[in-house]
Amino acid sequence: MASAMKFYDYKWMLQRALAQVPKSDKLEDKKFEWPKADVLIQGSKTIVRNFGDVASFLQRKPSHLVKFLSRELGSPGNRDGKRLFFSGRFNYNLVNTKLASYVKEFVICPSCGRHETVLMKQDRIDIMKCDACGALNPMRTIK
Repeated sequence: MASAMKFYDYKWMLQRALAQVPKSDKLEDKKFEWPKADVLIQGSKTIVRNFGDVASFLQRKPSHLVKFLSRELGSPGNRDGKRLFFSGRFNYNLVNTKLASYVKEFVICPSCGRHETVLMKQDRIDIMKCDACGALNPMRTIK
């Protein structure tokens, strides 16, 4: 008994396969938005009132973010619960510009541009691992 085999043309099979592929979110359609720092200046101190929320949204250790901001602003930062205090007067725009620099360098994957990343150490080297594309990128150490 000969079995009846159906032969399909290439275009039909390609269209069928493409129809079964799930639609992906394009990076151009979605821009990564994080909460802006809520900055309050009291006397000679600057307070970031929502610091804990920003760090948890970015999925980064608060201590890492404090080190970065302290270094960039040239002022020691002290945490008190969900707030962050700096000695000196730093306006809203400056703090949020520095926060954007942090996101660009330590959150966004340089390979694919997604924000699903994790910071880790590998042989004494700071590495950013992207969960979206699997890329491993070396990062500078903040001292």
